[in-house]
Amino acid sequence: MADTSVLTRFLKTTRPLLFVLVLLYAASSAVYAAKYPKMFPELSTPLYEAHDYLKNIAPVPGLEAEHEEFIAGVEHAIATAEALKLQSEPAKEDVKAYLKELRSLQKVHSKLIAKIRRSLLTSVSEDDYETFLLIAEKRIGIIFEQPGILKRSVEYYRSKRNSKRSSYLDELTRQHVEESMRYQQYVNTKDEEAKPFVLIKPLTLEEGIKRHTGTQNPTRSKTYGTLAKEAQAADVNLSSALNDYAASGYNGKKLFTLFYTSAYASKCKREYLLARTFREKMIYDDEGQMQDKKISYRVEAFRIDAYNDLMGAQRHRYVETLEPHAKIVVNDEIEIGCAQLPGRLSGLNWPAKDKGNHIVLSDFSESSAHYDQTVFELSKTYDVGYTLDNQGNYNIEWPPVLK
Repeated sequence: MADTSVLTRFLKTTRPLLFVLVLLYAASSAVYAAKYPKMFPELSTPLYEAHDYLKNIAPVPGLEAEHEEFIAGVEHAIATAEALKLQSEPAKEDVKAYLKELRSLQKVHSKLIAKIRRSLLTSVSEDDYETFLLIAEKRIGIIFEQPGILKRSVEYYRSKRNSKRSSYLDELTRQHVEESMRYQQYVNTKDEEAKPFVLIKPLTLEEGIKRHTGTQNPTRSKTYGTLAKEAQAADVNLSSALNDYAASGYNGKKLFTLFYTSAYASKCKREYLLARTFREKMIYDDEGQMQDKKISYRVEAFRIDAYNDLMGAQRHRYVETLEPHAKIVVNDEIEIGCAQLPGRLSGLNWPAKDKGNHIVLSDFSESSAHYDQTVFELSKTYDVGYTLDNQGNYNIEWPPVLK
């Protein structure tokens, strides 16, 4: 702990009233939490802010001593700074002692944060999800500032969150995914002469429903009510998955899978993107023999903004009833990008008569006319699919952005 000589000498030479005031200051966190001393603010303010937060949360198990050492050290430093402020001309050696005290506290704080990070990583490596959540829910943001720790934490949380959720980690996950997307976009576009590209981006279900329906409160829309009923039929609670990028479940009879994506097409001069889907659906009997195979085609248009991002969202909704079949396999090949459909949507502008952000040109039709006539100038292709059987097994082939 730092030397107390500065504060002691001041208290001995100051009037009794000031003596009482300084003691009260050192004892009351409410006073110095409201306004920090201004001496060496670049060094002191982050420490005082950390103190104000850590003082109001329980220590990480096993780090109680380090936690209390930092709290007590900061409170002493603030009292010292206030004592110096009340002196008209503080002695140079006293100011230097205060600066030394701050630097010492900085080391104490750094060691405490390092130990918290190690405890977090240990909980991940030992697959101790309860301890992981306990530490993460302290919401000490600085521990996630290291990209490697944030990445490992997000990956671990995504693998375990179905058992227990954390709104804080949900938000960290969302921010991490979006930041990764932005970074990838930057890497792909930093060279002005780089080839044009299409970037697929995941949306949370809440954001996807909001953008797809055009409503600010998506859970009150008719679309959400329909989706919630479809999900419930497959034993999926849609309301609890709104912060996720997907919801999926199969109860042996019904399948429900839902996710939304957005897309960005660099250098596309049109006011819209086109997406087309080739669907192959195969039905099997109990002997494993294919009973039927159906091919269908979907083509849709999405309006884009001045930054070439979708103004709405592309919805991927899979609702299936197994009976009376033994097994169903569905494979979708989806292509989206800057394109035209001659004779239907071929100009640069979004159709003036259509005030929405989405047009379905062909909805899983047996006719491939619109599908075949779509001409892409720039596109991205990916696969989505599912398999389910009468033994209760099912598997989803997720697109790359959700893996």
